[in-house]
Amino acid sequence: MTKLKISKDLSLPLDAVTSTLVVYGGKGMGKTNLASVLVEEFAACGLRFAVIDPMGVWWGLRHSADGKGAGIELVILGGIHGDLPIDPTSGALVADLVVDEDASVIIDISRRPDGSMWSISERIRFVTAFAKRVYQRQGEKRRPLNLVVDEAARFAPQIVRQGESEVAACMGAIAVIVEEGRNVGIGVTLVTQRSARLNKDVAELADCMIAFRIVGPNSMRAVLDWLGEHVDKGRLKEIGQQLRELPRGSALVVSPGWLEFEGIVPMRKRETFDSSATPKPGQQVRASGPGAKPDLAKYRERLAEVVERAKADDPKALRARIAELEKQVAKGTPAVAPAPPKVIEKPILDPALVRTLKGTIDSLERITVSIPDQLNAVTHELAAVKKALHVAEAWTRQPNIRAVSPSPNVRPGSAIARAPAQRPQNIRANIRVAGDDCTLPVGEAATLAALIQYPDGLDRSQLTVLTGYKRSTRDSYIARLRERGFVITSGDRVLATADGCAAMPDAQPLPTGHALQDYWIQRLPSGEGTILAKLLEVMGANLSRDVISESTGFKRSTRDSYLSRLAAKQLVVDVGRGLVKASPTLFEVAS
Repeated sequence: MTKLKISKDLSLPLDAVTSTLVVYGGKGMGKTNLASVLVEEFAACGLRFAVIDPMGVWWGLRHSADGKGAGIELVILGGIHGDLPIDPTSGALVADLVVDEDASVIIDISRRPDGSMWSISERIRFVTAFAKRVYQRQGEKRRPLNLVVDEAARFAPQIVRQGESEVAACMGAIAVIVEEGRNVGIGVTLVTQRSARLNKDVAELADCMIAFRIVGPNSMRAVLDWLGEHVDKGRLKEIGQQLRELPRGSALVVSPGWLEFEGIVPMRKRETFDSSATPKPGQQVRASGPGAKPDLAKYRERLAEVVERAKADDPKALRARIAELEKQVAKGTPAVAPAPPKVIEKPILDPALVRTLKGTIDSLERITVSIPDQLNAVTHELAAVKKALHVAEAWTRQPNIRAVSPSPNVRPGSAIARAPAQRPQNIRANIRVAGDDCTLPVGEAATLAALIQYPDGLDRSQLTVLTGYKRSTRDSYIARLRERGFVITSGDRVLATADGCAAMPDAQPLPTGHALQDYWIQRLPSGEGTILAKLLEVMGANLSRDVISESTGFKRSTRDSYLSRLAAKQLVVDVGRGLVKASPTLFEVAS
């Protein structure tokens, strides 16, 4: 097969396995059927997939549609239908198995084998560890893999509330796979009935949006927000009405860049058993045949540690052991012969000496506990100093530049003095242009250096974040560079020309990523810095203004004043509906 036939009207190319699809829709409208059809097509083409199943409803893939024959040969990890047990601490271990082995897998994180539910926090911790590890390991082999995340809004929510650090970490791990997974051979299919709760920064990266019938106003708004970037805004009302009236099983498919397609598509029925079907009164959803089951020996060996833990905690095994012991007691036969008493000689210590020793032990334990925190603090500060020193040395190596010595900058409570991140505007010298008798003022040089660092160009707002120059100053430098022929502009976009790159052949890179974040945190006034630091903590996710007030203690008027100043510096983006986020430029790393 060279196509993935999900409908008689639409087939997907094989590179769907490494693409990102987002599937929206209400309950029972066809989301899980489509996702099942997609993995059926992957299996038919010999492509691997892994399903994160928080509901325990995907096991039917192993059986035929009538439940009697074989379906797809795959390994089911966890859940009451699982071949092998997993637990909340085994996310990285399961990721290693997925990357190293050829089998497709269902990862059921709904229940333990005894039927007890995983807690929400346990599911979040597992998915976080799994996502981080699978992205890290997948880069070693780069074999195509599609990761299907059911109920994706639980793991990549639009709003992360104060104190939900584990949720923020999970959302960040999913976002990295969606944004960068294609580079290591990972595609993602995000399935959710809660369109409004799925993180928009993640959803907007999808190559294809598939929406089944939706009636909820918030869910409808989320889908139309995604469409707003790809269709004429005048058509949004018409499309909204179509979404409300879609027949069950049909979906609106929009893929302007990848498939170059937009239309209503009736999806084909799945060929495997529908284990997600809602049971009717008096019925139970079950398959009668054994299904397609692979040889589990090698997988059992890889998960031996988890299997042993599951056996030790299995209530059935414990009850059987208790029953056996009770029978032995009833027969008058002791289960285990009592061991002869042991004579233990105990030294007699003076009570005062005992108290002294206990006090010494307590003191040593307190010191031992504090050592990791102190070591982490010193390591963090040392890394910051190294970054700042690297930037300073890079600029002072530039010919004909005389740098002003930085003034001391010691952050309160810091373990060591931290050198401030050096920026081009702190260097009071002109740069001689290569092959020219004139010199380039430092402001223009810093602006040109930033543009050389990004061959695809930068928006003016990105230039402000990278160089620190306010809007009027920045635009003045751009105009002068354009007069020299060193840059060209296209709307809001600015690019360095070949002459511009030749004029500064030894241009040193400006700090990006963490170094850029450190620079702004040090430079900003206390209030603005506190809010920016809070936005950086959630790794670019949206935060509501109310959450910012709760976590910082700033009143509404004070908070909004600081946010306005940060927005003027292009450091904060207002995404609407009371939500803001840190500028994406603060997280970029130059290639």
